[in-house]
Amino acid sequence: MKSILFLWILLISHFCVIVRSVRCTKPFDTEFWKFQNMMRTNPTAFIPYLEDMKLRFAGNLYRTVSGLVFATNEGPAAVQNLIDFLRY
Repeated sequence: MKSILFLWILLISHFCVIVRSVRCTKPFDTEFWKFQNMMRTNPTAFIPYLEDMKLRFAGNLYRTVSGLVFATNEGPAAVQNLIDFLRY
């Protein structure tokens, strides 16, 4: 459960950079909900984001687009598990 929550936080931080907004403003909220709705209605459309995320790992260290580094317990294996789950 902790790894899923951490992965969700990483995905949100990755998404913040994608929409070029760090602050949670009204346009950000709208874009975030569109993104979340896409994940809910068409989960396989999320796979390209995860593939990009997987490339940002160096061992168990994850580097965000903005350069922040997070140490993880599972590393890219957790992201790959999610990709596999979404594909099947």
